[in-house]
Amino acid sequence: MKNTEHLLINNIERLHTTDLGVYRIRKNLSLSTDDVVSWCKEKILSPQATSNPNPCQTKYT
Repeated sequence: MKNTEHLLINNIERLHTTDLGVYRIRKNLSLSTDDVVSWCKEKILSPQATSNPNPCQTKYT
């Protein structure tokens, strides 16, 4: 696990958003839950989760 991943996991309880952020996350991910922060935390802490510290450098094929 990379250092940046430890940083995110070690600070997972600090993860938050605004009301507008909740709306945008729900809309963009087509979620039906009202608690998007908990949903995101669950996904981040999932053993199947992966991270990309440089998403702008991702190569799509």
